[in-house]
Amino acid sequence: MEVKRMLTDADDDFHKPLNKLNLIDQIQCLGIGYLFDREIAEVLEQIHSRYFVNCDHVDYAHDLCATALMFCLLRQQGYRISCGK
Repeated sequence: MEVKRMLTDADDDFHKPLNKLNLIDQIQCLGIGYLFDREIAEVLEQIHSRYFVNCDHVDYAHDLCATALMFCLLRQQGYRISCGK
């Protein structure tokens, strides 16, 4: 499926995480997130590891919308994210 390919695409350029966050948000808003549970969990795990475990905050520190979406999706997935980080 095209959606699975978009979620699992390993290309790691500057805007990919934001594109994937927006895609996950749109999938969940459509009510079909359950069809992509594994892929969504993998993407969010990668994002969590990159931004909170490895402390690589440089990409979206200036983008409030992207930061809010990242926090929202990670918290919905069960990650305990501190707003002070």
